[in-house]
Amino acid sequence: MQGGVVGVAVRALRHRLVMAKKNKKSALAQAATRRLQAIGMPKMDEEQIAHLMFHAEERGEVERVAEEDGGWAWLMPVDKEGHRARLRPTPKMLESLERFAHMDHNHG
Repeated sequence: MQGGVVGVAVRALRHRLVMAKKNKKSALAQAATRRLQAIGMPKMDEEQIAHLMFHAEERGEVERVAEEDGGWAWLMPVDKEGHRARLRPTPKMLESLERFAHMDHNHG
């Protein structure tokens, strides 16, 4: 067992790695969270993001584009730098979208 400051640092790093694995979000969920925080929106769960994207797609604000692996992503509006980010739905988002598509989902 290591002692001193280095030992404490090593144990703390191991603890952080274990905790990071336990609290790990998918890369997509992390990217969606960062994207939403960057545009000043509150943190939302995957179902809420799917709901937001469902209506954005209805309004023509985003569109679905094919991905190389056979999946799809939403093509987001152009950002300040002129880029269009892609947001791939998670399995939970796909379940929510399927449910939204089969119910009378009219807020108006």
